[in-house]
Amino acid sequence: MDWRFFFERLTHRRELMVIAGWNEPTMLMLLVTFAALGRPYVIWSDTPNPRPRTGAKAWLRRHVLDLVLRNACRFLVTGQPGIDAVRALGLPPERIVNFPFATDTTVFHPASARDVEPGIITCISSGRLDNSHKAYDVAIEAFSRVKARNPQLRFRYVIAGDGPDRDAIKALIRQHGLSDDVVLRGWLESNELPEFYRSADVLIHSSNFDPFPNAVLEAMASGLPVVGSRAAGSVQDRVVDGYNGFVHAPGDAKELGDVLTRFLLMPIESRRQLGIHARQTALQWHVDYHANAIRKLVSEFTSLQHGN
Repeated sequence: MDWRFFFERLTHRRELMVIAGWNEPTMLMLLVTFAALGRPYVIWSDTPNPRPRTGAKAWLRRHVLDLVLRNACRFLVTGQPGIDAVRALGLPPERIVNFPFATDTTVFHPASARDVEPGIITCISSGRLDNSHKAYDVAIEAFSRVKARNPQLRFRYVIAGDGPDRDAIKALIRQHGLSDDVVLRGWLESNELPEFYRSADVLIHSSNFDPFPNAVLEAMASGLPVVGSRAAGSVQDRVVDGYNGFVHAPGDAKELGDVLTRFLLMPIESRRQLGIHARQTALQWHVDYHANAIRKLVSEFTSLQHGN
């Protein structure tokens, strides 16, 4: 944190500040200071984590959030799950702005053509290798169920990312007899992700909790249907079951296995149609939407400052 910047902001009484996040101590201190001094500010936050707090943390969170929310000009939140969460905290609807993460749909776009291995459907995931969060263990068990019940189906599941559960995931792959079917791709740089999405037929996002994962947005912009958990905010917000992907209950390997079987058995044209719908959904949230939302916010603040 640049403390000179911090104190300079406090002297600009007529300057609207957009403060991203409130879960980091410095940002929370900035918000509390702005609220106490009556300075105008806007909060931009991911979906609040519903994890229950107890004792002093619960008391502090309740009273600090009350102060911060009561004095915010607007609250920019990521999609309908975020809107629902901050409304539950008591924020009036007129101060809530739907402002999900933006995806560059010119960078993330469908492949014009790609090399495919005949008869093999490529499924991918992208994210930190953390089973408690991303639930790769659930996905691997689900694929094991698919293979056991439908040995004729040919698929490849490629996971991009790294993290603390890499060795545990490798062990699960061996344990379930999926060494020929599941590949750990390793870490990919951001400039490698567009091609990774374009190499696949579907994104699997089986997380136990994920506020508004970008992987879902990027995959849909790339023309991929998404098979995702209801516990992921962007799955709740964007995936319409049977239209641009499929949704399953978090932590339920049996249900995920059933959903994957349904997808893998679909005719190729039906799978492609899901991908077309996914791309159409992504285009509704082009960055122009976000630019227009900011313009409107600044215009409303300027009008208020001039007493219009």
